[in-house]
Amino acid sequence: MSSLLQSVLGAVGMPEPWRSVLLAAALAAVFIPLIRGATTETRALRAEGIDMPAFVITRKSLIVLSVITAVFWVVFAVLAFLGEFTSLLVPIAWTVLLAFQARQWRSLPR
Repeated sequence: MSSLLQSVLGAVGMPEPWRSVLLAAALAAVFIPLIRGATTETRALRAEGIDMPAFVITRKSLIVLSVITAVFWVVFAVLAFLGEFTSLLVPIAWTVLLAFQARQWRSLPR
């Protein structure tokens, strides 16, 4: 979605700082209502006494998360090697998520 919006705004002739601002506003307009709705729904379910199941951390889920993280790092390295524009945000975020999940898995009783 971001590359499509960036290319459309670039074709229109909008300068770069404003393209990024407009992209952030569009993403916020989509995701903020979704997050608020999910939060409201979760609170309503909890008020009724219904608890949603938590994400279960297993060895297999950690392996899948590790593979996904490695793929993101490889894609980043290839894009950086080719000189394409790339951002470290996604691989770093997945690495942090992997570390957090691994730490939780190690602390589970066996």
